Amino acid sequence: MKKIVKFVIYSICALLAIGCESEEPIVFQGIRIGGKVTRIELSAATISDIGQTSATLSTEALTLDGNLPITQHGHVWSSVNQEPTTSDSKTEFGELTVAGIFITELENLVPNTTYFVRSYVITASGTGYSNQINAFTTSDAPFDVLVINEGNFFSGDGSLSTYQSFTREVNLSAFAAANGFPIGATLQNILPYNNQMYMVTNAPDKLEILDPETLESIDIINAGFENPIGFAAVGTKGYVSNWGDISTAFGPNPDSYITVIDLETNLITGTIDLNSRPQELLAFGDKVYIANEGGSSISVIDTNTDLITDIVTESGPSELILDANEHIWAICTGGFLVEIDPLSGLVVQTIPNVEVSGFDEKMTVSGDGNTIYFLSVASFPSTETKVFEFEITSTTAPSEALIEGENFYGIGIHPASNTLYIGNSNGFISNGEVLLYDTEGNELDDFNTGIGPNGFVFVD
Repeated sequence: MKKIVKFVIYSICALLAIGCESEEPIVFQGIRIGGKVTRIELSAATISDIGQTSATLSTEALTLDGNLPITQHGHVWSSVNQEPTTSDSKTEFGELTVAGIFITELENLVPNTTYFVRSYVITASGTGYSNQINAFTTSDAPFDVLVINEGNFFSGDGSLSTYQSFTREVNLSAFAAANGFPIGATLQNILPYNNQMYMVTNAPDKLEILDPETLESIDIINAGFENPIGFAAVGTKGYVSNWGDISTAFGPNPDSYITVIDLETNLITGTIDLNSRPQELLAFGDKVYIANEGGSSISVIDTNTDLITDIVTESGPSELILDANEHIWAICTGGFLVEIDPLSGLVVQTIPNVEVSGFDEKMTVSGDGNTIYFLSVASFPSTETKVFEFEITSTTAPSEALIEGENFYGIGIHPASNTLYIGNSNGFISNGEVLLYDTEGNELDDFNTGIGPNGFVFVD
């Protein structure tokens, strides 16, 4: 009877945390620090958005311990150690004073790899870890980079190459390998959207829909286009920019237009006439922005009504990107960078003296949206090319090139590794190559690709 009474007393002491045999409070569901169980309680890490190189970790701090202030907290993870500690990879979020959720965005993971994860806290009494260890496996994607090889116009030799940045494996003819037949056209653009990829080609003119994992052709829309260039989508509506008849496309009265597509049925539902030859498209919110390279404006389509308005710019807006502030930047063939606030529809600033090519400008933006990189091509017959770096907080154009080379034709930046990918066309007389640089301008690597690499799609 005495033993039973003693057990009950100790249990009550522990549950009430009154310290019958210890000066520190004890709660059995809390995490253990310094050999003792504390009041600090962390949920198991929730893992979401698992890609081939990334994942999101989320943990809730359920209860804290007033006697054990938390000076540091975060997540730890490892692909080797099944009980990861702060000696492994970790995030550091500082003091934790209020119960709530903390989130870690993991990047630069290895594809097809299992990672072990748990949460941690650091106190004056030591380090404690969540009671449950979670595991997840990154996806086994065969590639994380798609190279858009334009090919020679009317030669039908455009192609898709793939590159796996971890294994450095290259597939020069990924589309043909997946489908048993080549693209057979000049390849202009590819845009991932809503778990599909939309590929724009001309000669012949078509919009081909691909499976993003296998690159197998799902459907082809091969009517309603004339020299199509760009694609954008909002909701269930797709928009394709068309030069129109090539004989008038570069004149004052082009037959240019936008093709509107129902992406649920892949049927064309209408067209929108333009007054200038268009180039790239950018979707933001419920609007689609059109870079009118043949004029001095950016047209804006309200996708609810398909009515169009214009934002006046300097001559020749060619390509559009969205920055960290959700402002749109246009690079213009006239030698300007133009910043636009899409909420007001007004030009915020215009940067003159930008060294450009004069046609089909190419630019990209860093993963954090703070730095723009663009190409400049010397006048024919020179093959000299440059890459310039521009911070979005700048008010003047860069005067010194970050990278100089020959026959640069396409540019992109890997959002996970922050590596610059530059397509070298080799003058379109043979297969091209892709050069990899860090953002300091140091060359890292290279690999072969198809004819005329004009851009990149980075897949997570």
